[in-house]
Amino acid sequence: CVNDYIIDFRKKTKNIKICYNFPKRNRMTLVTIISKNLPHLIPIIFEFKDKIKQHILIYDIDEKNNFKQLKEGITNLNKKYNLNSKIFGLQIDEDSNNDFKQTFAKIKQIDFQDIYLNTTDADTTMVVLFSSFILKQKGKIISYDTFDNSYNLIAQKQFENQTIQNNMKIDDFFTLLNYSYDIDKNIDKLLENKPNVDKLFGNFERFFKLREAILKKEIEKISSKEKQLLKNLGVLKNNQIQNENKISGVLFEEFIFWKLFVLDIDDIHCGV
Repeated sequence: CVNDYIIDFRKKTKNIKICYNFPKRNRMTLVTIISKNLPHLIPIIFEFKDKIKQHILIYDIDEKNNFKQLKEGITNLNKKYNLNSKIFGLQIDEDSNNDFKQTFAKIKQIDFQDIYLNTTDADTTMVVLFSSFILKQKGKIISYDTFDNSYNLIAQKQFENQTIQNNMKIDDFFTLLNYSYDIDKNIDKLLENKPNVDKLFGNFERFFKLREAILKKEIEKISSKEKQLLKNLGVLKNNQIQNENKISGVLFEEFIFWKLFVLDIDDIHCGV
């Protein structure tokens, strides 16, 4: 229940009490309208992953590749968390009234109890027509806000704003996007480099001069103390440049990593 939730209808603000019951585990049918911004769609999928019985992915022919990518991502997520949600794909021509009617009929043939529609970043026509259909089935509409990390839940007579509770880790994010990745720096290596990285970026004016000397291979402009620092970081060896890419960006990634590490964020990696 949300007490004293403020809603503005026709500029008339009033306080109401909203009680909303989320579906029980494995009872939810989530209809997702595929858009170009898959990263904006997946927070809702991950939020309700333990409640979803079946996914219905709606896509226009232009979004066929995104449909395949998201379908594989959900399949991977099911394997990772031992979930058994089913996945249905329904292609639709967003400019065909007949296609909408046929798609609505196909959804009705699917056995569902609690049906939700994820409209995040979807085509306007799709949102309007599918929202009308879902509400007639006594379902709910979900719209994710990428900036606030929250979503609106809309029913026929209810409106509620919720903050995302199940924030994704980086691995979950890549899993749902069907990406594979490697991390070439573990925390022990980052900790080993930290004192030298802090020294390297302690004076940015001097760092840029040092970087310029490395890129131009003007080793003679680098002091003995700085050479030792660069040796410790694997940039120099026997006064020869070993890896100029490190000075161009890799070590700066580590510097930023430690700046972010102390903040209240969900997950962080370096060297992905």
